[in-house]
Amino acid sequence: MLTEERYNIILELLREKRSVTVAEIKDRLGISESTIRRDLNALAQEGKLTKVFGGAVAPDNVSNGMELSVPQKLQVNEREKRLIAGYAAAMIKPHDFVYLDAGTTTGYMLEYPLETSATFVTNAVSHARKLAVAGYRVLLVGGELRGTTEAVVGAQAEYIADSVAYFRIIMSGQFFACIGMTINAAQRGCGNTKVSMRSNVTANLVNIVFNYLLINGNFGFPKLGVVGAAIATAIGHMVAFLMALYSVVHPHKGELNIVDGGKWGFDKKTLSSVTKVATGAFTEQISLRAGLFAFSSIIARLGTIQFATHQISMSLSQLIFSFADGLGVASSSLVGQGLGMRRPDLSTVYGKIGQRCSMLIGFTLSLLLVIFRRPLYGLFTDDAQVIALGMRLCYFVAAVCMIQTSQVVISGCLRGAGDSRYVAVTSFVSIGTFRVGLSYLLCYPLGIGVYGAWIGFLVDQCTRLVLNYTRFHRGGWTKIEL
Repeated sequence: MLTEERYNIILELLREKRSVTVAEIKDRLGISESTIRRDLNALAQEGKLTKVFGGAVAPDNVSNGMELSVPQKLQVNEREKRLIAGYAAAMIKPHDFVYLDAGTTTGYMLEYPLETSATFVTNAVSHARKLAVAGYRVLLVGGELRGTTEAVVGAQAEYIADSVAYFRIIMSGQFFACIGMTINAAQRGCGNTKVSMRSNVTANLVNIVFNYLLINGNFGFPKLGVVGAAIATAIGHMVAFLMALYSVVHPHKGELNIVDGGKWGFDKKTLSSVTKVATGAFTEQISLRAGLFAFSSIIARLGTIQFATHQISMSLSQLIFSFADGLGVASSSLVGQGLGMRRPDLSTVYGKIGQRCSMLIGFTLSLLLVIFRRPLYGLFTDDAQVIALGMRLCYFVAAVCMIQTSQVVISGCLRGAGDSRYVAVTSFVSIGTFRVGLSYLLCYPLGIGVYGAWIGFLVDQCTRLVLNYTRFHRGGWTKIEL
């Protein structure tokens, strides 16, 4: 639905009812609360409505433009609020994770006995204070504090509950995701790349289907929004795990088999080799994940528009990254197999071919990203501000993607040779120095904003590409003993 269409519907509701809540708009339009709040802010700036806590009223419906204070609201429908509060308090179970919105009804809940093992998240300072004094575990979200309602509002406050729910669901399936990835990595190391391809493609298709069904509640499925997206991802992880497990329990010819003839014991030499490679890989992955988290945190502070544009840009870059990741996996497997056959010359050829392919693919895909940037960003949002910013930011995104494609492949070649420690060290130093440190410097002290963050990202990729490329072409990796 176009922005103007949403505006017209909201204004029509106001003409009919003189006041409207966020929940009513959400039911009518089927959009997120964050989008509704942005629409209300825009209409309020145009003078077409007056925004109040929890919704909006027609401009002529407000006598003094002031919202009732908390003590005043406590006197409104007190009996009904207490009944609702008591019923809600009784629903809390041991170890529940409970979000309490700011409001007088939720405030009355604090007068009832609550489950002591539960964790409470709230944007209400008064609620947090009462719960903490009573000995409950409380998490207070960040944002701007409103004096009249004693509530913390803003992008952080709006998204924190969804973020927590998403994180809890995603983490519940990480055990299976890790096992599945380990099996697929072992299959790729043996040259069985089709196993990984089948499981990943199937998992992504399952993820897409359940995203469609659960986010907006299509075909009779519940409308779960962000929670639905998390469930869809978790289901995809589970499918990939089951397919990977099946591949080693019922293998085809040439695939790994952990049932018949499998050796489960450990010898000192093998364990030492695995530890040597795994330590570097683990350090690299921690650096990547921590860097990504810090990078996103830096940009989140820039505001909703810039963060939304960044998230769309990251989604587009991840699409291009999937091609690079495939080439990196292939190059890593072939380099490792060449060294296993005592053919470092063959490994070198495989590595160079992979690099050349990555340069061609990276350039082509980045060029297409720039050419079709308007419709690509339009797939994710109809917000004119986000699209306009994305049109400008896309040049930086394309540059990152082009360099990243080559960097991922050259790093994969070194990993395949067992030189994972060097890749880990370069990743740790470069990510910390440039993707995090330089991005922060450009974003805030120098005031470049989201452009500065992506410049830092680009410098990080360029640095790792140069260092790893130099390492590969010096040839020391051919002599590594595992």
